[in-house]
Amino acid sequence: MHREPFTVRRFKSPMMFKKILPIILLAFALQLTAQNLIPREELFQEKEKFNVALSHRGDYVFFQKDKEGRDGSIYSLRTDVVAQASELHLGDKLIDWRPTYSHEIIAIVENGEETQLVTAGVRNKKAKVVPIKPFKNISFLHFSPKFMNKIAVEIEGNDKTDSGQFIVDLINGNMKRIGRKNEFDKVFFDDLFTQIAAQKENELGGNSIFLRKANGWDTLAVYDKTWDMYVGGFNQILSVTNDGKKMYMTDNSKRDKTALYEVDVATGTLTEVAKDEFADILPYGATYNSDGKPTAALALFGDSRRHFLDEKVKQDFEMLQTKLGNIKWTDASKDDNIWLVGEMNGGPVRYHIFNRKKQEIKYLFNDYSFLERYQLAERKAHAVPVRNDISLPVHVYLPVGTDEDGDGIPSEPLPTIVYIHGGPWVGIRQWNQWNYLRHFQLLANRGYAVINIEFRGTTGLGKKVY
Repeated sequence: MHREPFTVRRFKSPMMFKKILPIILLAFALQLTAQNLIPREELFQEKEKFNVALSHRGDYVFFQKDKEGRDGSIYSLRTDVVAQASELHLGDKLIDWRPTYSHEIIAIVENGEETQLVTAGVRNKKAKVVPIKPFKNISFLHFSPKFMNKIAVEIEGNDKTDSGQFIVDLINGNMKRIGRKNEFDKVFFDDLFTQIAAQKENELGGNSIFLRKANGWDTLAVYDKTWDMYVGGFNQILSVTNDGKKMYMTDNSKRDKTALYEVDVATGTLTEVAKDEFADILPYGATYNSDGKPTAALALFGDSRRHFLDEKVKQDFEMLQTKLGNIKWTDASKDDNIWLVGEMNGGPVRYHIFNRKKQEIKYLFNDYSFLERYQLAERKAHAVPVRNDISLPVHVYLPVGTDEDGDGIPSEPLPTIVYIHGGPWVGIRQWNQWNYLRHFQLLANRGYAVINIEFRGTTGLGKKVY
């Protein structure tokens, strides 16, 4: 039975309000019984799948089930056939892992009191310890398709002579030193394992960007910390091309909104390649081709706003957005033919495999699969004009069935909640994070319209908004 939504009205006396309140609550409860009511404990359960990644051949998707790696396992799922996920046990506790170009998994694991570097294949499923000297800590630096059985790592050894940056042969454990202890936050390599560019937080609170020269590191840029900056700073390196000749970075030092620049490594010359009218080009969310060159840059203003440097990539995104709505690009195969993408429509991430040659989309899983049986509110983005000739983005979540024409505005008045996030430096960071979105879904599922609004001082929308 259809029930008209109610609106809150003013009452002339408190006594009248007390008499009518039970009637209002009863009407609201009856309205909810007709809906697909989601139990709160299900909306606030832990995520089922973490750290989703694609193999370099595009034939497997990998993920964890335990965020902290306490089960010591990675799970693999074939992308070309319908099959159950398979468990790949690597040790007592999983610290970090990556797919390799030799079509295995390389992982850092704890086994008892010892930390080890191990490899395993998805078919033989037997973990093998890489025979290197015992160490305190190890971290991955770079993988190269030209050297499929080698990786660059940084090691903290048991003494100084065993510490530094090394190329490790994953078959025999042979190590070649390529540097001392890393003085940077991030280092970017070409496919010959040559250090090309680096970034580091400086004493001003911003980032400094460096290029490698024959006689050492040259400083390309030094950025101050400013309050309009996103957490971590907008001025960052995105990638280095495989041949090491080009570097890509974001910069807003002389402009309102951050833009993407191509840097000639030999000369240090910057060339603008992407900008957005309404928001900052972000130092994450870009897509890349097999040469390491960005093919699309990302800005967020309500919805994703991509700026394409490759026409075929643009066509593929337009097709995906027509089929799936707002999406994120997660990973790609080595040849860039197979993409791992996720729906970002205000709910949990629903992962898909996209075959670019065949133009086929295959659904894989939801990282909160227990919510699949419920119909969630679909997020709609709007822009609201405010003073000083600017607009601010808002997201609207509506109860299922209350938006007949799909424009993000309820067909009839609804009780409404306006959500204002903390920060303001949190900014656009919270737009696609489930620990925020589940609150909006809970309220929409219980009959409320929810407006998640941005405001002056938020980050990600340029300096003028701040």
